[in-house]
Amino acid sequence: MKRFLPFFFVVLTLILFLYPLWLPGFPYTHDGENHLARIANYALAVRQGQIPPRWAPNFWAGYGYPVFNYNYPLANILALPLLALKVPVELTMKILITGAIVLSAWALWTVLKKRTNEVAAAVGTIVWLSTPFTFTNLYVRGAVGEILAYTAFISAIASLDIIGKKRGIWQYLWLFLSVLSLSLAHNILALLLVPTVICMLIWRFRPVKKHLDVFVIAALALTSSLFFWLPALAEKNLITLDSVNLNSAYLQHFPTVDQLLTSNYRFGYSYRRPVDSLQFHVGVGVVAAILLLVFQAIVEKNTAKKKTIVSIAIPYFTLIFLMISSSSFIWSHVPFLNYIQFPWRLLGITSLVGATAAAYLISYSSSWLKYVYIFLVGTSVIVFVRYPLPDRFTHDDLYYKTFSQTTTILDENRPKTLQIEPAGLASNTPLVEEGVEVQLKTWNGSRHVYSVSATKQHEITEPTTYFPGWRTTIDGKQTVIDREKGKGLIHFTVPAGSHTIVTQFTQWTPSRIIGNTFSVTSLAVFVIFLIRKREAHV
Repeated sequence: MKRFLPFFFVVLTLILFLYPLWLPGFPYTHDGENHLARIANYALAVRQGQIPPRWAPNFWAGYGYPVFNYNYPLANILALPLLALKVPVELTMKILITGAIVLSAWALWTVLKKRTNEVAAAVGTIVWLSTPFTFTNLYVRGAVGEILAYTAFISAIASLDIIGKKRGIWQYLWLFLSVLSLSLAHNILALLLVPTVICMLIWRFRPVKKHLDVFVIAALALTSSLFFWLPALAEKNLITLDSVNLNSAYLQHFPTVDQLLTSNYRFGYSYRRPVDSLQFHVGVGVVAAILLLVFQAIVEKNTAKKKTIVSIAIPYFTLIFLMISSSSFIWSHVPFLNYIQFPWRLLGITSLVGATAAAYLISYSSSWLKYVYIFLVGTSVIVFVRYPLPDRFTHDDLYYKTFSQTTTILDENRPKTLQIEPAGLASNTPLVEEGVEVQLKTWNGSRHVYSVSATKQHEITEPTTYFPGWRTTIDGKQTVIDREKGKGLIHFTVPAGSHTIVTQFTQWTPSRIIGNTFSVTSLAVFVIFLIRKREAHV
């Protein structure tokens, strides 16, 4: 019976953590509604022929918005099978989040058990689930991308452990999917965590020649993500992202030491300092684990254990330092660090380090210290169980499919060429001159097909935002889109007579073609690799 107690308490913590998610309706959070609209529009874009989707057909009042070209697609991709089976949008998101949280708990327990023992691994996993950051991330921020990113990160570490013991098709597949998922889960965390996984890979599997297969799998996973990353980076100059000052906001969002140690749970936002209403508390379980583990290092005589404790404590205190304003000089001088946007975003990694510290504390310390700490962890679980339940909302699928906002904070994916603001919902017909007859055949957010008839040359404006990839043909011949004359909308000239016009969003830009080619080729090579490995073991 004692053997199953650690597993029982992890499952119990999972149930308590996920219970508010499964109440009727959907939790009201900062980004929850936006993510629901994204998965709905991503599926809609696929049905309209976009593979992979880059253009949200109905965003920005129906004028369209290139949010999928620049923002992490993993949640949208994972939702596709469920939405294809007619699972409601809100239920689909609940299933995705639940699966991610359960997988992260299982993977973390696996990682910690390998390094400590079952009880220590269970305590570390419970600490991770009960940290204020983990709860706030789901029930206040609604940060679905970050939830998936941490799940993929922990899964990637677990895959390195497993593949170090045994190498087979399933082990290779696990590593490939974990690294690929991490690359696509969240833009900012991918820039932080993918290099971390690569460093772990290099450290664990030396010399490289002896473990070349593992490095090949990781490389194929990364190149498989280029369908997203290459256009996102190469086409960044086409949108207003760099002019909205998102990446300089970090200077106003350093939490104080007091906030990191004592701030209470509440639904709020990260405002420009010193006013904040978002919780930044590291968590009782994390702080206690680090402090007690440092104490354990002082009294510990085993040199190997001391080194392990130091390897945990140094990253922890470094992360704490990077989250307070005293580190602003580092943020100003280290390239790309400002892309994190909010220093408190490092709370997620800090919580993971704290969970690791908790496991080692239980593994290394004497019985009385274990019991004291387990009591503190139990107290922290009771605290998060008593957090006020989030408000709820619910909408039908049509609401999310026809969502008219942009789902980005400052409309930072707005094309630079767009010179107008939507005055209302876009019409589903072209805007033509007087005397031009129009007969619609197909009109959706990704493709317009219609015929026109006129006695003289005329101009047409389609109520759709122009963005590279949109192509218009007249009787099968491509015509020039004059975005300047259309003030950022699709605008072109049609000769006199009767003509069939097709306007369609395509993948035809250099970065998209190259990125898609790399991804398809990498996936094909990986499949061939698995087939050959399987044949070799038959």
